[in-house]
Amino acid sequence: MGRRKVFREDMRCPHCGSNWCIKNGRANGKQTYLCRHCNYRFTPEAKRHVHPRWLKEKAIGMYLEGMSISSISRALGISLVTVYSWIKKSPMGFKGLQA
Repeated sequence: MGRRKVFREDMRCPHCGSNWCIKNGRANGKQTYLCRHCNYRFTPEAKRHVHPRWLKEKAIGMYLEGMSISSISRALGISLVTVYSWIKKSPMGFKGLQA
């Protein structure tokens, strides 16, 4: 027998673009969906928050001048984890301070 395919015309998976999506519970009061093609779980209303490039560059510059990650986080009002990931992904990154 098996599960019948649910093909939704009104929704697409943001990851693979497939219309084969089913309801998959709730998170933070919002309906979540599961793509049966790539197993990606998503909420259709979710938007990614993107920080401006100048802010990333300022945070990395502050780190290279010797400020701690926690003080950069407080000064710019950004999550500590976000600042850490920017520095880690930067070409200068943690190596730039040791050179």
